[in-house]
Amino acid sequence: ARLEHCDVSDANLEGAEFETADLSNANFSGAKLRGAKMFRARAARTCFHAANLRQAKLPSATLTGADLTNADLREAVLVMAELGSANLS
Repeated sequence: ARLEHCDVSDANLEGAEFETADLSNANFSGAKLRGAKMFRARAARTCFHAANLRQAKLPSATLTGADLTNADLREAVLVMAELGSANLS
């Protein structure tokens, strides 16, 4: 799926499947993504500010330059994810 540049801020996307999706430059600010599956998704420069990514599966995802400030990443799986220049504060 190609969802680059989309705005789904504050959306309830719990358990959504974004496997291999292109989410680059999208806005997921405040989105509820608990348990979402993002295997090998491309989310470069995507905004996840204050998003709930608890228990999300992001192995091998590309998150370079992503904004993860105040995101809930508890129990999230980030094995082999690319986090270069991502903001995790």
